[in-house]
Amino acid sequence: VRVCAAGNILSGEVVVSRLEMVGDKVVYPQGTLILAQSITVDPDSNQSDLALMAFFYFLPAATNALQGFFRGMGRMKMVAFNTFLQASLRTVFTYILAPEYGIRGIAVSCAIGWSVMILAMVFEKFRLNNT
Repeated sequence: VRVCAAGNILSGEVVVSRLEMVGDKVVYPQGTLILAQSITVDPDSNQSDLALMAFFYFLPAATNALQGFFRGMGRMKMVAFNTFLQASLRTVFTYILAPEYGIRGIAVSCAIGWSVMILAMVFEKFRLNNT
């Protein structure tokens, strides 16, 4: 089974889908060619991988709440910077971890990006409270 992980640095989205290999090219089932790094995954571990990713999904809920708080205060530059930071970290760590750890590496990459974003925004909130 071949799985492709593709990251979008602007939105922070990571797309994971099953692909077919035709020679040395990766092909979507619909026939669309893409350029991506493919990794091999054990189909038996997919359930635990999805459970790990589901566990981390409380993090984007927290980032959305904090982003809403700062948007309401008019701190759009700080929100945009933190969004770019977390998306960049997710993309870099996905590139580093996915070849070795597969879907689990992608899940951990997402958690790293979201966690750094939360820490940066919490730090900014406490900084604002102390001024």
